[in-house]
Amino acid sequence: MPAECEANLGWPIGASPHALCVPLQGVFDLLSIQWGGKAAFRAPHYLRESQREIPLSQMSINYKFIPLVALVIAVIALVINTKNYRRKAGIFIRGSVGFGSSIYGNDKYVHELILENLKDRAVTIFAIYVRVGYSYYIELEDFETNPLTLKPFETYRKQFGPVEFYNVNMRRININKLLDSDRVRKAIFLSTSDGRYKVPARIRRWNPIVNSFKNHMTAVVRPVRSTFKDHDLGGNTRFVIEFFAANGREEIALIHPHDYRIVKFKKFRLTPESLESKNALEQLLDQQMANGNLTCERFVVHDIDAWRAGAHEHYTTEPIMAEHYGAFRYFILGKLGTVLANRKMKRENEAIRRRVQHPVAAMNTSPANEPKDTA
Repeated sequence: MPAECEANLGWPIGASPHALCVPLQGVFDLLSIQWGGKAAFRAPHYLRESQREIPLSQMSINYKFIPLVALVIAVIALVINTKNYRRKAGIFIRGSVGFGSSIYGNDKYVHELILENLKDRAVTIFAIYVRVGYSYYIELEDFETNPLTLKPFETYRKQFGPVEFYNVNMRRININKLLDSDRVRKAIFLSTSDGRYKVPARIRRWNPIVNSFKNHMTAVVRPVRSTFKDHDLGGNTRFVIEFFAANGREEIALIHPHDYRIVKFKKFRLTPESLESKNALEQLLDQQMANGNLTCERFVVHDIDAWRAGAHEHYTTEPIMAEHYGAFRYFILGKLGTVLANRKMKRENEAIRRRVQHPVAAMNTSPANEPKDTA
């Protein structure tokens, strides 16, 4: 190591000057080039002898991969631009219709229409039709006076009620046979600012009820909520109190069976006896109004337990305890049990059908053929 390096630099106690001088010496050695023979950089003296000569050909950049990288970047840019163009150009709308019937009418009708705009551009719609077969167009909506603007990535949903009848040129027409037939194709057609447009794709809607028919171990659990003026009551709400002020302001208080343990109101507390019935709670509130502890013009107490008794009478009181089913039990045993249950039900239905179509001969025996008493 150069002596001047050690003499001119001040080192902290315990630090080695070799840690800084070695990189400096390496820079000096790399700057010196051997002109005789093959050109090379001279490596620092602290490297092994086999590592001191580094040919320039090994340190040069390999440029043959640059065109490949440029090609990959160009392809990615082309794909992105193509997707952006297809996202904004043309029309692409998915849709579906649902047919139904009602006791309030004799004709089948479209009870639901769903349209989904999959483009990043708005579409102006003047009318919506459902084509039945190739020659019948059922007009669902007419927007001639006020066109419908389907915004980018917007979904339009409309429900319809039962119809009186269908007409063509002021004459009634019955198309129930065509609507019931699965062989007759139905399609949605739109009258847009670009002309006639046939909805090419259907909206694939999924419902777990379909899985429950394929596997009886599938259950669709629906929450049952009780709502009072946008307030979810829950299962423990005992009473609902409406307070009406003189200025028209209205407040709602939800009362639970154990609210006597907390401070529900500012100037008085509820008692266990007041929560036993609706009349007891009303008497307490009337007393507090008379004492000036409750400021309101009037109040109304609703007994939620009495309401639940009528609203939930069709539900069982004892709940079913949900259990965890593993993959083998659900996919293998559940599927096998469903197949066996369906076969059993099919045999029972066939037996009922045979009894209805071919009644027992004894049931059809007339009184004239009965044996007479000859005694």
